[in-house]
Amino acid sequence: MTVRIQPASSRPKVAALLCFGIVFFAWGVSKLFGSSYWGIGGGILLFLSLSNFFFPTVYAFYDRSFKVRSLWGTREYKYNRF
Repeated sequence: MTVRIQPASSRPKVAALLCFGIVFFAWGVSKLFGSSYWGIGGGILLFLSLSNFFFPTVYAFYDRSFKVRSLWGTREYKYNRF
């Protein structure tokens, strides 16, 4: 069984609010540190830290394990780990 989850597509208002918040955060950081490079870097870092919200995550369940595929790669977990 495979399940695909993408919170941003099911909650577009929250996604738009987060995008506005990231832009506001980047603007604030650039003003605080006096350089637009810090603002751009901070905005990118915040966006990447929220990537599981914006990009899909696929969960594939098998008999003895499950796999999680996201933007950052694929991980496999055994059920007995939990």
